[in-house]
Amino acid sequence: MTITTVGYGDIVPGTAGGKAFGLMVIVLGFLMMSVTTALVSSILISRKLKQERGLSNVTYKNHTILCGWNKTSESVIEELFKSNEGLLLVLVNNLPEEEIAEVLYSNKGRNIQFVRGDFLSEHILDRANAQKADVAIISPDGEVDGDDRTVLAAYTIRAINQKARIFAHVKNSESVQHLKKANVDDYVISDFNVSFMLGRMVTDPGVPQSIRMIFDNVDGHGFTRIKAPTELVGKTFFDAIVHFRKKGKLAMGLMRETESFSLKTVLSDDDSFLDEFIAKKFQKAGKSFGESNKTDVKLNPSDLEPIESGVYILVME
Repeated sequence: MTITTVGYGDIVPGTAGGKAFGLMVIVLGFLMMSVTTALVSSILISRKLKQERGLSNVTYKNHTILCGWNKTSESVIEELFKSNEGLLLVLVNNLPEEEIAEVLYSNKGRNIQFVRGDFLSEHILDRANAQKADVAIISPDGEVDGDDRTVLAAYTIRAINQKARIFAHVKNSESVQHLKKANVDDYVISDFNVSFMLGRMVTDPGVPQSIRMIFDNVDGHGFTRIKAPTELVGKTFFDAIVHFRKKGKLAMGLMRETESFSLKTVLSDDDSFLDEFIAKKFQKAGKSFGESNKTDVKLNPSDLEPIESGVYILVME
């Protein structure tokens, strides 16, 4: 009690030496508490500053990593949290401090962490805990960034994490073949639909406007996927149309996810020497170590198309 404050006064020193020692204990008590408080505050403030500057290590698991930053990134963040408010998101880029601070403030209350650095660096990806991530999204970093960095990032992340789902944004269709070799799960090409939209504006007025309404989610209309309800399993796509129509929705197609064969699936999870040796031999031979899952989409299938367990139904709300 005397060390932390000055005591209750129920026991006090009587001699001159005891009083001097008591005074020293009281002074040291004040100093100890002051130093301890300052040290704890310094640690907390330092940790907070490191997080804001993107210099701390991420502890998230099963999270989503958004590599790069451009004019579409904020819209991507909105779409991600629109479908999952509990999402764990890590941003990896080199935005100036004031810009990233504005981004984090505008998304206050959401689970977002920031890692500053080049997403091509394995050290930076390690700080983002990429090996434990569930999803990685790679976007061109700025307006002048080419597809080379995006493709290299896809290869790097796939080497770090064989199980992650990787999605990429490229500017040229020529880069798609390289993305496929990196086993990305899906990709988007800038301005890919411009020719279609411009042509249909002339030949089929109203079609481009309808597509824009769906993409912009005007009046709440938009595409989503819903896992086939138990009551629809074993029935036909026509039954699905009737089922969702009663709910004010329109069934548009079916989607199946099939897991492709991967060497990773036949290796054990204990990272044994034998497994590591086999994996290195495959990599040296230039063989793919893991294959991404295949997504099979069928729009407007036959009314008699069977609904299987695990299938997703594409619905327009």
